[in-house]
Amino acid sequence: MTNKYNLTVLLVEDDAFQRKLLISQLNSLGVKEAIPSTNGMEAIEAIKKINYSTH
Repeated sequence: MTNKYNLTVLLVEDDAFQRKLLISQLNSLGVKEAIPSTNGMEAIEAIKKINYSTH
């Protein structure tokens, strides 16, 4: 499936298996990109690195 939606999703999940499963599901739904984080601090750091002019 191609990227149906031009969306970037920040996924915060501490369990590695669940993270992989959720990313796979998001990709199969056509989400452009899933940014994985294992906790809130990682999520905040990921948000700081996002270039919003390209998203």
